Amino acid sequence: MLDLGTWDLVVCTGSAGFLGRRVRQRIHPLQPVLEVQSPRRAAAHGDGVISSDVSVDQFAEHLSGRESILVLHLATRYVASGSTHDVADLLESNVAFPTRIVQAAISTSPRVRIVNPSSVFQYHGPNHDRPISLYAASKEAFRRILLGFTESSNLQVADLVLGDTFAEHDHRQKLIPYLVRCAASGLTARLGSGRQMMSLMHADDAVDAFAAAARVADVEFATDGFRTWEPVGSLTRTVGEVVAMIHNEFEGRPVCSFDASLDRPREMRIGIDQIGLPTLPGFVASRSFADTIRTIRRNG
Repeated sequence: MLDLGTWDLVVCTGSAGFLGRRVRQRIHPLQPVLEVQSPRRAAAHGDGVISSDVSVDQFAEHLSGRESILVLHLATRYVASGSTHDVADLLESNVAFPTRIVQAAISTSPRVRIVNPSSVFQYHGPNHDRPISLYAASKEAFRRILLGFTESSNLQVADLVLGDTFAEHDHRQKLIPYLVRCAASGLTARLGSGRQMMSLMHADDAVDAFAAAARVADVEFATDGFRTWEPVGSLTRTVGEVVAMIHNEFEGRPVCSFDASLDRPREMRIGIDQIGLPTLPGFVASRSFADTIRTIRRNG
């Protein structure tokens, strides 16, 4: 079970997602939890889950009467750089909807904390201050809104900067599961130059980081309600080095085709550990990437 500290209510967004499911499964069954999911998923679940598209007042009805509220914000709408997508949907998912939850929480409770996962993609450029894509820009927009709330309300923000996550049984359209599928099937993995930098953390370590941020003492927010932390322990490697690690466990698979012309105009060339962020108190990741890949191969 996750040790989240003492909170009257935990609000968990994105509880049907990759990280959200892991968080929800590990919250103590006696802990009051309000799950917030997409309208489609909320309608399918019925009681105990509310839709992300409700108003501030409707959120407030569910949050009222609580002396303390913890928001674990796992929901996100990811779109790859350069891909075609609905900008309005991106802004609703990554900016407007979580803003409504925060507005409702601070209007109903004297003690509110949100654990918000920022992305390393918000730290592109020579000064680490440029979002690398519209997706990263939407994440940064919400981050700045949270900063504004801490200037005018009781909100505590634990802003955790994360890279990519990995785990067993990962079916997302992400690089690591793609490489594993190619290794298992014999398909050729078609990649860019391989020089892009990745910061990798096991999904369960990321969940533990959320819990550690929830347990941080209130005194840490006394002089600054907005705290940005790096959870220590990410594996920082280039894509090419990650491929070599998977090759080592899959006996030379997958076969990879590297083509620098496939690189996007802006790619990450640094890892989280090179940005210079403060580290999350009381947390160090412990799960090994190599061990996880070995387990995936052994279990087929």
